[in-house]
Amino acid sequence: MRKKILFYVLIVFFSVGAGTALFADDRREINICSYSVGSIQYIWTAQHAKLINKYSDKIKATATFCGAETATMKLLAAKRTDFGESCAMEFEFAKRGEELYRRYSPEESKKKFFDPMAQVYHQPYGSMMFFVHDDSPIKTLSDVKGKKGSLSSAACTIGPICKEVFRVHGLEYNKDYTAVHYSCGSGQAPDALADRTLDFFECNNPGRQPSVENIHVQNKIRRVPFAPGKLDEFFKHMDKKYGKGNHGLYVEVVEKGRYGKNDTTPFDVKYVAYDLIMTTRKDQDEGVVYEYLKALFDHLDEFHEIGAYSNLVTLEGAVQHLHSEVPMHPGAARYFYEKGVLPKEFYKDLPADIKAKL
Repeated sequence: MRKKILFYVLIVFFSVGAGTALFADDRREINICSYSVGSIQYIWTAQHAKLINKYSDKIKATATFCGAETATMKLLAAKRTDFGESCAMEFEFAKRGEELYRRYSPEESKKKFFDPMAQVYHQPYGSMMFFVHDDSPIKTLSDVKGKKGSLSSAACTIGPICKEVFRVHGLEYNKDYTAVHYSCGSGQAPDALADRTLDFFECNNPGRQPSVENIHVQNKIRRVPFAPGKLDEFFKHMDKKYGKGNHGLYVEVVEKGRYGKNDTTPFDVKYVAYDLIMTTRKDQDEGVVYEYLKALFDHLDEFHEIGAYSNLVTLEGAVQHLHSEVPMHPGAARYFYEKGVLPKEFYKDLPADIKAKL
């Protein structure tokens, strides 16, 4: 009897083992870091992961979230994420040892946070909009003197850019106004405006941010423009400081009434805008990057089904507005070359086997 029991136990054991081996998922796991839950960027990244898990037989993905571009760069440098959203200005800060990289010398910061990075593709991020209550005395950005506002989350490129925006208005950070760093994507900043804890907040978005959408239902809100002449002055200042074309900033017009009847902005507003660059490390496996892009851009129709302005992501747009000094990852260069959209300036980043055929 004992021999029979042992026999059946062994049969079950090996059957389970064989089944486990048969159904084991041996795809490589990757992590894609985005902004806070509730942001459009996280919604997009979650869909990236879904498409990868559906269509790739080589990799599987998890969408996670962090503070924003600076947090992403530090996670990538520490090899604690595989992909993350950065931008041209963040590359500049890392290269120069500025803002949240100041604890390092410029040489150390460049070596640790700039040199190891490679670009994967570009996606829209949109305008840096400043919101107030409709009854606020703040009419232009010059009027934030003596006021309290959020300049986005602490580990985000937006904060340092906002400092420069206010600087050309003659206002110094935490001297002429009080700055806090609440996340807009999670709703901290919009909620603080709604209960009047804040006088204003900044929100970056290609369309209608879900968290702002929530507060505008019961609050009349208004966007605040630059003071006359200050937008041009800002771009001249940034061109001089970082070099024209390096900062990746441009002008975008936000139409009046974007948030519906409770959006009382009386005219279209010109704002500073910038875009995101999906980033990885140079030592990331070429096949992993290729599989990521293939799952996403070969199935853009499914990606666009989620709404949330996902139609702004296109194959042609994926290779625009990239940083001139950061290489494209070879896996990305291979994919975009095969699709016929790789700009000539990135041919140098193609894998060796393709370059040998050119």
